[in-house]
Amino acid sequence: MGKPLSLQDANPNLVGNLFSLDNSSEKTSNPAESAEVIVAAFYANETDLITRLLMIDPSSMTNFTSFNINNVASIANQELSFYQILPSFNLLQNDTSNLKNNPAYNLEYSYFNPVYRSILQTKEIYILYDDRMVVIQYSSNPLKYHEYLPIFQEMINSLEFQNDK
Repeated sequence: MGKPLSLQDANPNLVGNLFSLDNSSEKTSNPAESAEVIVAAFYANETDLITRLLMIDPSSMTNFTSFNINNVASIANQELSFYQILPSFNLLQNDTSNLKNNPAYNLEYSYFNPVYRSILQTKEIYILYDDRMVVIQYSSNPLKYHEYLPIFQEMINSLEFQNDK
């Protein structure tokens, strides 16, 4: 996969790290022509950073002091509501799960991205760990999506959480 690219280094308004899963990503940052994963982690009080990654209303996060599966589901579904208005939206997954003994919320959907003028398929996993939320987003052209999905699954399965305390 190579070294991740800090999205904030590329654009101070963004947050997270970008991993390219295929060689075409070296030539373009267009997810319609590549397979990419964005990883970001947040504390509950970092609402400004969360809203720089996710398409959610910042006012919905006022008095946000901790993460639980209910407020993470709310965050995930706010993100989803942004994509639902785009053409050719198709919801493929929207549920909770357990990942390495941590609650997780999963979204998967496809939609027409008007910027790239292409259909994109995206899988988002929101993982709760102690007082943090880790967001992992995988996006690709649907033709490449299943080709690189096993690599994405390996990334998820290789996650290890460390206690800072």
